Amino acid sequence: MEKIIIYNVADARKIITMAANMRIKSIVIDNTKLSDTLENVLAYSQDYRTDDIMPFINKDKSIVIFCDVTQKHLDKLLFVIRNNNLNVDYKAVMTKTNKLWTLNKILYHMEIEKKNERR
Repeated sequence: MEKIIIYNVADARKIITMAANMRIKSIVIDNTKLSDTLENVLAYSQDYRTDDIMPFINKDKSIVIFCDVTQKHLDKLLFVIRNNNLNVDYKAVMTKTNKLWTLNKILYHMEIEKKNERR
């Protein structure tokens, strides 16, 4: 099942709305889930509902993780993020390796990759 995990994105509702139009479930997480593995977040977190409170911690990095999302849907969602100038620091795709990582570890590795790109 296609899902996206969203952490600390200020205007996440646009991404969630577009994803819902493609029948992609969204999971919006807060700091309490950062020590959970990606696999556990997918298994035990509830999908976002429109009446849910949107957590946003503006000092932390933001990330959207695409889990089992088709290439076509991934392209459309990335287009929405880019064209709406949504501030998302990192975008990642779930892999066999990183699904066993904590979300903190994923954020750490994304930061390392970004620093290496600057060199």
